[in-house]
Parts: sequence; C-alpha cells; structure tokens
Amino acid sequence: MNVYARIRKIENQQEFKRLFNTLLGAEYGHDFQSVKEWHDLGVDGYNKKTFTVYAVYCPTYPERREQSQYTEKIKSDMDKIKRNLDSKKLKLKIKEWVFVTPDDLSIEVINFIAAKAKEYDWESGTLTAQVMTPIFLKHNSIHIDFPDITAGIQLDKIPSIDIRLAENRSYTMLELFNDGTEDIKNIEVSIDKERRVTDHFLYEHDDPMRGHGHSLYNLRKGERQYCNRVPTSGGFNYVVSGVGVESGKTLVKEGQIDKTL
Repeated sequence: MNVYARIRKIENQQEFKRLFNTLLGAEYGHDFQSVKEWHDLGVDGYNKKTFTVYAVYCPTYPERREQSQYTEKIKSDMDKIKRNLDSKKLKLKIKEWVFVTPDDLSIEVINFIAAKAKEYDWESGTLTAQVMTPIFLKHNSIHIDFPDITAGIQLDKIPSIDIRLAENRSYTMLELFNDGTEDIKNIEVSIDKERRVTDHFLYEHDDPMRGHGHSLYNLRKGERQYCNRVPTSGGFNYVVSGVGVESGKTLVKEGQIDKTL
C-alpha cells in the first residue's frame, strides 16, 4: 500500500489532525497557525498570510461514503464560523475556506463547498489525500513522526543537512539538523575553508556550560547537534560534507552565515 492509500484510509480524527498540523506547519512555517481554542469556533487551522481557514473532518467507514454526511458537516462548519464572526467571538480575516478530509470527494460535494462559500464571499478549496501525499513526500524530516504511513515503503534515501545559527539554551551556536531520509556518516565541518570544527560538537541534550565537545562523525535522521566554536554573530562561510549510510550518496554543502545585527 502506498503513501496516498495510507493517508486516505485514516479514520482516527486526532491522528489525521496531527498529520494535517504537521504537514501545513512544514509547508507554510510560521504563517500557519493551529490554535486549540479555535476548534469550538469552527476553525482547525489558519494561514495568516493567505487568510485561509481550514476545517478538518475525518469520518469513519462505512458512513464516510454517504454524501449527506459531508454536506451537513460543511454547512454546519461554515455557518458556525459566520455566526462567530458576526458575534465578534472570532476575529479573523477570511479570504478562503478549505475543507480537509482524507478521502476523495465527489464533484457534488466540491460544488456544494463552492456554492456555500460563495454565500459568504469566500473562495473555497479542498485538501484530501491526493494533495496531502506530495506535501508529505516533499518534507522528508516529518516522515519519522508517522511510522504507520511510511512503514515498509521504500522511500528514496537522500542525505540532507540543514545548517543555521540557532539558540541552544540561550547560547548561539551552529546547528546541523539531519532533515534527510537517512543517517549521515563521515561528516566534516570547516569554517572559512581553514578552521576544522568537526571535533567540537554538542548533543542537543548537552549543557553548553558543562558539556564536553565530541567528534561529529555521524548524524542520525532527525537529529540535531551544535557547535559553539564559531562566531556567534555570524559573518562566516562553512563547508559540510558527509555520506549517506544507506544510499552511499555524497553530500557537500557550502554556504554563508550572514552577520547578525
């Protein structure tokens, strides 16, 4: 069974909501908001850049196949949002309303969404497994959080490291985060092409004041490690290299950390 089929078959509302939050958080970053208090007001997620409201619905089988179950939910959610906007309980600018559900929708339901949204001068859209699957595959770093979706599926093994200055217990350090789909070995880290800092890394749980630096030879999938032997104000170049443990692919990443004000 592929990723699309596994997302489509989800019946647990909480699990589907967690997937939705993780996907849109990875895709839109801080522009996406998932606020628990909004749920009772008819809002499961909000994109503050595009003014998009998301309503999440995960019915179970066999009732899932009944068209009336979708249309009743859609009408109820839209009307609830409008009431809360009118009463000032909800203060959001809304341009688009998006219905989020795992299964594919019939053209009748899609047309119903468009017609109902038009009553309130909103644009409309849908987010189903068909659209969620490529977003899921795009963001390799979240795969580890959903073993039920990825178990037994041979996804492409790609070594990848995200590199930035980051706060670690109030200290600014160079952070290496393995956001690829496999562990990485034989890592080398150099600053300004001259200074090698591979031997001065701390694990995420280390106390920067008391921890002792270690050699960064391996970085597991989803793992972060930090180096405090770099200019904390930025203004330097880096070169990071390594090899994917499973694929054997070589990774070489060069870049610049801009000087902070």
